[in-house]
Amino acid sequence: MPKIVENVFLDLDYTIVDFDISHAQAIAAVAKECGPEFAETFAGWFQTTLEGRRIRGDDWTKVPGGRQKFEAIAAAFHVELGTGKYLPWSRQLGAVYAQEALGLPVDRAQAEHIGNFYWKRLASNVVVYPDAQKFLKRLRAAGIQFHIFTGSDSHLQWQDGTWVYDPEYSRQVKAERIQPLTGLGLQPASITIGDPIDKPHPEFYEAMMRNATAAAGKPIDPSTAITIGDSHEADVSAPLSSLGFRAGYWLKPGQPSARIDERSMSVGSLNEIPIN
Repeated sequence: MPKIVENVFLDLDYTIVDFDISHAQAIAAVAKECGPEFAETFAGWFQTTLEGRRIRGDDWTKVPGGRQKFEAIAAAFHVELGTGKYLPWSRQLGAVYAQEALGLPVDRAQAEHIGNFYWKRLASNVVVYPDAQKFLKRLRAAGIQFHIFTGSDSHLQWQDGTWVYDPEYSRQVKAERIQPLTGLGLQPASITIGDPIDKPHPEFYEAMMRNATAAAGKPIDPSTAITIGDSHEADVSAPLSSLGFRAGYWLKPGQPSARIDERSMSVGSLNEIPIN
């Protein structure tokens, strides 16, 4: 009798990796490098960006500065890049935002350095959630492959007076954050990173399935695959609708489990998810 679940697709940050801990350590390092006021402004930029992108409906109460500040940050990114492309997680542009907000001279080469400095400190302090470690070990014991699908970190480089977005460079830098999983014996079968096409674009999920199929060495039956992540749209509803997976689980730590529809539900822990 075939397994109920043969492949599990997992988001990275806030699902496997405790991003808050790593982020706090990176911000503390920025405070030592650039001063506490700069670090606080930089962290505030990130929090507004993060919570603004988590919005479902029209409740902006959890977004620092509300909708107006969120939209101002997004507009500034478009102006800064001059391409119409939106790279929401670019810490390089976050550093430019902090410089401008504090009335400092805008030094984009320095902003690139600060963004890179932040990511290096974060990558050196990757923390895996305890329930994620247990869940991934359960998958390995059951012979179930797991695949990571994660958004771009939007890395930019300041070269010859302009911002350059090189998808391959951005992808490689993000991949460095995933390497510590290998040291824990938690090697994913495949990794898909959102450079240059990110979640929730359908082409991202098509790439995800190509990568997973190549890793498996055979076609993947969507009816035996599940998807898990902290974003309802990007990690659950979009892949379910695009790929026809068996089920999707929206991770909401510490909250009671709840059925969303016939194929998806929210769970308070990864260990609540059935795999056989």
